[in-house]
Amino acid sequence: AFLQEAAVILKNEKLKELSTEITEIGNSWRDFALDASRIYKNRSPEIDAYNKVADQLVALSHREEEFFKKLRKAI
Repeated sequence: AFLQEAAVILKNEKLKELSTEITEIGNSWRDFALDASRIYKNRSPEIDAYNKVADQLVALSHREEEFFKKLRKAI
C-alpha cells in the first residue's frame, strides 16, 4: 500500500510495479511460514521438507535483494 500511494504522489509508475512485486514476495513469505509450521508440528507430507524450506529461504533472499536494488534505482 505504501509504494502504491508513493507512486501516485511522486507520479512514479515504477513504484507501482514494485508494490505488486513486494506483495508477491510477501505472499511467498506466507507460504514459507505455512510450510515451516507444518514441519514444526510434524504435519508436513513432504519427504524432504527441510530442504524445501531451505530452498524457499534462499529464493526469497534473492528476490528481496533484487527488489531492493530495483527500488533504490526507482527513487
